[in-house]
Amino acid sequence: MARSLKASCGRCRTCRAGRLSFRGRAPLAGVACLVGTFSITPVRSQGLQDEDRVFAEALIQELRYFDTARRWLNQLRSSRGVKPPMKAEIDSRLIDILQAEGKTADALAALDEFKKNYPTHPRAALGSLEQLGAVIGDVLSRLENAELQKTDSKKAATMLAGAKSDFAEKIEKPLEALVKDLFRQAAESKDDKGNEDSQKKRLAYQAELVQVNIYLVYARALPADDKDREQALEKGLEFATRFVENRFEFYIMQYKAQIQKGLYLLELGRHAAAAEELSLLYDIEPPYSGEYPPALVKAFHEIRLQALLFGARALNVGSRHTEAADQLRRLMKAKLDPTDRLLPVIGHVEKDPFLEKFAVQARLEFGVAVAAAGDISAGMASIHKVIAKYEKLYSETEDPKYNAYVIDARKALGQVSSGGKANLSGRDYYQAGIGLKSQLKLEEALLSFQRGLAALSATERDQYAPLCLNEIGEICYIMERYDESALAFSEIAYFYSGSDIFLQKAARSFVGAVNKAKGELGVAGVDHAGFLVLEKKAAEKGDPDVEHQANLANAQRLEQQAQYSRARTTYLKIPIDNPTYGLRAHSSAWATYMREYETASAGSDKAVEARIVAAFPEGIDALKDILARALEKEDARAAAVSALALGQMQFQSGAYADAVSTLKLFAGKLGDDRVYRCAGLGYLVLSAVRDGKGKTSSSFYALLNRSCKAEAATAAAAYALSDDATARGELKAAGIYMLHYAQHPSTGSDLQDKAALPLLIKIVQVLSDGGLISDARKYVEMAKAVGGDGGDLLRVLLWMEAKIAKSAQDWSKVIALLNRYVKEYGVKGDNYEDPFVCQELGWATIKLARLKTRKGTLPLAACFEANKFYGHALYLLDSFIRRSRERGQGVSSVVSRDYWNVALRLMQINSHIGRNGDKDGYNDIHKFVNENKERLTGQPRLRSRFEKLWREALEGLNRAPSDYGLDAN
Repeated sequence: MARSLKASCGRCRTCRAGRLSFRGRAPLAGVACLVGTFSITPVRSQGLQDEDRVFAEALIQELRYFDTARRWLNQLRSSRGVKPPMKAEIDSRLIDILQAEGKTADALAALDEFKKNYPTHPRAALGSLEQLGAVIGDVLSRLENAELQKTDSKKAATMLAGAKSDFAEKIEKPLEALVKDLFRQAAESKDDKGNEDSQKKRLAYQAELVQVNIYLVYARALPADDKDREQALEKGLEFATRFVENRFEFYIMQYKAQIQKGLYLLELGRHAAAAEELSLLYDIEPPYSGEYPPALVKAFHEIRLQALLFGARALNVGSRHTEAADQLRRLMKAKLDPTDRLLPVIGHVEKDPFLEKFAVQARLEFGVAVAAAGDISAGMASIHKVIAKYEKLYSETEDPKYNAYVIDARKALGQVSSGGKANLSGRDYYQAGIGLKSQLKLEEALLSFQRGLAALSATERDQYAPLCLNEIGEICYIMERYDESALAFSEIAYFYSGSDIFLQKAARSFVGAVNKAKGELGVAGVDHAGFLVLEKKAAEKGDPDVEHQANLANAQRLEQQAQYSRARTTYLKIPIDNPTYGLRAHSSAWATYMREYETASAGSDKAVEARIVAAFPEGIDALKDILARALEKEDARAAAVSALALGQMQFQSGAYADAVSTLKLFAGKLGDDRVYRCAGLGYLVLSAVRDGKGKTSSSFYALLNRSCKAEAATAAAAYALSDDATARGELKAAGIYMLHYAQHPSTGSDLQDKAALPLLIKIVQVLSDGGLISDARKYVEMAKAVGGDGGDLLRVLLWMEAKIAKSAQDWSKVIALLNRYVKEYGVKGDNYEDPFVCQELGWATIKLARLKTRKGTLPLAACFEANKFYGHALYLLDSFIRRSRERGQGVSSVVSRDYWNVALRLMQINSHIGRNGDKDGYNDIHKFVNENKERLTGQPRLRSRFEKLWREALEGLNRAPSDYGLDAN
């Protein structure tokens, strides 16, 4: 099909000139990435029926009924007569479920298994893209964190440099290699007529389209003034242009690349060029007439809608507002146009879950264009229609996407407001200010709120004046204009003390602003005359809630100053039965015990620790009551404070199962809490590990990592889970968790000095044991850089390097490193690692010899060398066990296991020596096993293997095994 379409195009003159003539050349083919994202749409099913595919997508993507989807798919898989293509598609969907659940590590492990089982499946060929998706998510998160760390320029620069380095090494280079490899496979794979395999070429194109997209995602995450941002955009533009001008076989992908080309130009500020490139897609059509299948219609709706939206945006930014409005006006219809069913009219496409967001953006862009072109009322009506619709939907469903649309609409109002041509109402200026604030355009937002105050009508003033003043106060506070902030809050206190915003927020914010404004003069906020306004207003109104608000603010200030006892007293002035503040105050009062405990613990103040721990039983009982009341009254903040404090007390008291039960609230009912959720989920993981349920807490960690990626609690949880997985022998999982810990923003700066060397060595060991070789090497180099003359720690580091080389099966390097260890540090048994150095030297000697000889034989020289090392390892372990027993100490099962494993390996080497004609090898086996046969009764797993070698040795020495109690066989 691709060949016939290619022929029909014939590389027209327009194409050869480097432009596109899209009309009439658009078959639906291939799979593409979403604009501006890094995601992979599953390749069309080869096994599931259409209705099953739709049902699976609905269960997983829309309804998120993961357990139901998993059960249904497993039931399908176990049905009689299921063929491999269908099994592959079902297994692919099961991976989708793991990804949707946030179980990234499990999904990647399942993907590895999928590649082995279905090597020819498209998902196997493109599996590397999914693995890169996890990496790019981490890079983008670190770039975001670097932007948030601007107050610490050194830390921000370190984080930014690390993210850039990882992008280059872990994304850019692997992706380039993957694209080249897929095109190579396509060129080498031929169909019956000698043409390139179209399926393999499709996969290569798909990977190349990801390459087109990735630089846009990356560049947008870089700071606006970063020199590498423009370089990334130019590189992405080059890839997009190349794709558009050379990839004709799968046209939908070509159109996607054309959209990306327009977006790159838009980001680079070339607005006219962006609008021109995108306009080429406005009227694309299929090459045939008649009834179009629904999938084809949807594909064209997606392409044309995005082209029209982003083209209009380019026109708007370039001040060509009338043109932008005219282009989008074509879409402002309720039903499909019978003369052009491929035109993505808003009333139709906004019903599609995927296209809805673009439809909303088109309405808003239209409103901005119309208002900027001169028709203010019509433009504002379009924007207000979006706000009204989605505010209502959000209040009914609490679906966060609807709230996001409202925020987008406020941003659009901000654009209109910033233009300076529109005279908005006070309410509109307020909405515009919220939108500008969400974009961190604080100066513009401040101006919009100030304009809103001046423009408020009499009917708007009581509702919007306190809201505008509160926003002005908050923005001035953020901008460190504390006197202006305090003034704004005091105006609310004087004129709007009965408003909801004052009772809920402004009183406390006013105290904070006064504290900051007067801090340099040494005047406490609660003693400042301005704060007395609150008490005065309380007396005038006879409303105790304002007094309670003041006590709450005062207690919080005392808590921030670490005056925990005074803070508790002040919190408890508020009656617990007060419906507004009671539960919050009493939960906070008990929570101060945990703050005080952590402070005392950090300062090693055992007396204070003991005093606080003694209060835990009473605190646990009180917090259980507070939590129950808070949940019943749906007081989310009080529930969050009390649940966290209760879980922490239970954790510190050793009641780990109770702590898990309490803290699970943060994974469910309290999932929306932004202040306490991270700490709650972190303690939940730690509690589960202490309760012996570490393996089952991976879902909690995935939730923590997704919701609180930059928080220190995530690093602490990853470290604990790594230790737990190591203890269970799940070394790959332990390595992955340790890598999360080591790469966490809160960990990075702690690894830069010499004191961190023991931690770096542990990171190297866990990563190495888990098979994460390249990552382990990175931390070896870091340890070397900070180690200096680290003495014994550098000895251990050398041992770690050898283990990494062993994991990479670089046997020559293993031998070189361990010989260096022997030369520099000796192997006399003074160090724990000494016997294992000998053991690994023996093993590496054998492995290196294996590479040079045919299977089943080993040269005598290699055998003798290995025998020497294994013999010394066994001697050191035996000496250690003997000394332990002489001191009256027990011998751990780990040491005992190591002893017998080394002994078995030594006997196997002796067996090779005996087979090579040297009877001493058989004599050594006979002597060792005969002398230790009683001890071997305690090693049932290994005993039969020793006896097999013993039987071989006896027969080689012409002795009867039966004389020693062994069967002849």
